[in-house]
Amino acid sequence: MLYPYEGRTITVRESAGDVALFNFVELCDTTMGSSDFIAIARSFNSIVIKSIPQMTLDDRNVIRRFILLVINIYYK
Repeated sequence: MLYPYEGRTITVRESAGDVALFNFVELCDTTMGSSDFIAIARSFNSIVIKSIPQMTLDDRNVIRRFILLVINIYYK
């Protein structure tokens, strides 16, 4: 399913009702940002993220994006 948002399209591969399932890489190892995460949070009441890897300090950008995702989902 595709969700247009501010000129961009967010792909949600699996959803049922107000629940979306994402793979960690789809959200945090891409160019998504705060506005994308807010759009996802506003579209779904529950978001399940699978395959979250163990991260190290070498994964700083992925870690920052994951923290940004959690903050934006929490404060949607």
